[in-house]
Amino acid sequence: MIIDKQLLLSDGQDLSQVAGTYLSTNTIDLTTAGTIPAAFQAVGNFPADLGRSMRHLELVVQVDETFTSGGAATLQVQVITDGDAALGSPTVIQSSDTIALATLVAGYRFRVAVPPGLAERYLGVQYVIGTATTTAGTCSAFLLCDGQTTVV
Repeated sequence: MIIDKQLLLSDGQDLSQVAGTYLSTNTIDLTTAGTIPAAFQAVGNFPADLGRSMRHLELVVQVDETFTSGGAATLQVQVITDGDAALGSPTVIQSSDTIALATLVAGYRFRVAVPPGLAERYLGVQYVIGTATTTAGTCSAFLLCDGQTTVV
């Protein structure tokens, strides 16, 4: 799989944090000229209709470092949009299931579908750590267009 750096929302982001909500280190500006990722240049109607003519636009999240916790911490990942680059008052457009600590091991990867027709200018991710503080754990997250879904 080839990852477009312009579609990278988190790159080994440290999520060893107290229970709470944390924003991705990067955002994608869906309207700035010259920032249209190569994967989307031929799609048309970009950026206001991001994903409209694609079969599968997904957020891929990969655990880079195994999560640890003194309790039973959980993680949920949410795809968000906002009119402000700082993502100060985001709208959640899609969420993953809540993932238990035992599942959050290095190499674990999951996907969250991104619905078409995003209305706000900036796209990002927020990580929701629940139940307990995490003492270790990092994730990377990126958008993927029409990714491979079968193993050969």
